Amino acid sequence: MDGIKKPGIKVTLLSNGNDGYKAGTILDSLYTDANGNYDFKVKPNRAYKLLIEDGNGNKSLQEIGANGYVNLNKDLGQFNFVTPKKEEPVIVSTKRTFASVVDSLKSVTKDFIMVHHDFDKVNIVKQDKKIYNELQDRLQDLRGVTIVVVSATDCIGSDEYNEALSSRRTQKIKKDLAKYGGNNFVLMPVGEKQLIMGCSESDKDKNKQLENRYSYVFVIK
Repeated sequence: MDGIKKPGIKVTLLSNGNDGYKAGTILDSLYTDANGNYDFKVKPNRAYKLLIEDGNGNKSLQEIGANGYVNLNKDLGQFNFVTPKKEEPVIVSTKRTFASVVDSLKSVTKDFIMVHHDFDKVNIVKQDKKIYNELQDRLQDLRGVTIVVVSATDCIGSDEYNEALSSRRTQKIKKDLAKYGGNNFVLMPVGEKQLIMGCSESDKDKNKQLENRYSYVFVIK
């Protein structure tokens, strides 16, 4: 699926309830790249929903079949369905990947930092505080930018707990960075859905899982 022609637009793929998931379940989420493009891997012959958010409070929700793609018009509310050419293959997969959020944001801006969190905490590890403090200092001189925070957890604990924990991490970073005012925030807690390192039973050690307890902070001007 592609066609959105604005960079930095958040696109979320939702289940329509006909693929084994509860209707409304988030299957994937990303931001359009510098050329306004995005791509989801989906199962063929099934209906999905797309939630489009522009970061300014504007949202659009549209149902779409997996055998077509969507163009988003300038008013951020109307969609045109376009039938793909017959030779275009249908990619069959619903597996989420780390690249779907972070790598798409990296194509929009090169201005970002990555920090890590202590186990089961929202605070940032000591070794990453320097770059975090440097970003806070820079934001004192920035106004009107969009700050996107993507926070994750390790694979220890339940999915529900980790979703809540990653949400608290995004909220803590927003609280730290929003005190200067004048900037927009987009928070993306991903829980343990987008791990960087493996999560086998032998890997489930809090000291080994530091790499998965990350937060990216992107500055989009």
